[in-house]
Amino acid sequence: MGDVYRNPLDSPELWDDVRKRHSRFEIPRNRNGWINEIESAANRDGLDSRLAERAEKVLGWIDEAGGRGVFSVGAGNAALEYHLKKLRPSLPLVTSDFSPGSVELIRGHFEECDRVERFDIMGGDWSAVAAESRQVVLINRLDPVLTNRQWRSVFRDMGESGVGMALMILAWDLDLSGAIQAKLKQWRHRLEGRRLYPTGWARTGKTWRSLWASHYDAEERRLGGLSAYLLRRR
Repeated sequence: MGDVYRNPLDSPELWDDVRKRHSRFEIPRNRNGWINEIESAANRDGLDSRLAERAEKVLGWIDEAGGRGVFSVGAGNAALEYHLKKLRPSLPLVTSDFSPGSVELIRGHFEECDRVERFDIMGGDWSAVAAESRQVVLINRLDPVLTNRQWRSVFRDMGESGVGMALMILAWDLDLSGAIQAKLKQWRHRLEGRRLYPTGWARTGKTWRSLWASHYDAEERRLGGLSAYLLRRR
């Protein structure tokens, strides 16, 4: 992504633009293409070879926690959400994103989803989300997008609005292994002559806990190779 934009992708317009211009983030224009891309686990935004496994573990954890439905935010191409519905068609699922273009495409493609809507985690009505009893907010791989101050604000808004549970799956782990992998990738891109720009923030588990500590307790697990936290409102 850094080879396309120097500035953070902090507006719906920028996300709509990058999904049109950058092949890694593009959402196919028709349903069959969208399904084929997800099923092939191509090296694209939100896709990897362990996605179906991760979806199965998400469902198991939600069951353990007593969740009865999912409200997914920042879903992008909705690949994980697709696998959730494929594994469990009866799951009540709302898929959302703050990019109008993404919402329009996914609404047309994701026929199995109960509802697809536009929602901005920085300014959306969390009280409406909290009104759905035992609904789990799914925050999948959005961690690099916001600053610490923004995430602290999001967790505060969720907690004060009464959102009882959230499942946060991280894109980046800031530990020794993650740091080595990031450095190797950086070197490889430099050898290939690609210019590098900042594309987000990585954090330690300790930092994450400090961001939601005022409103949520957390349990940590690994889901299909990625760190994840189940947040429960205090």
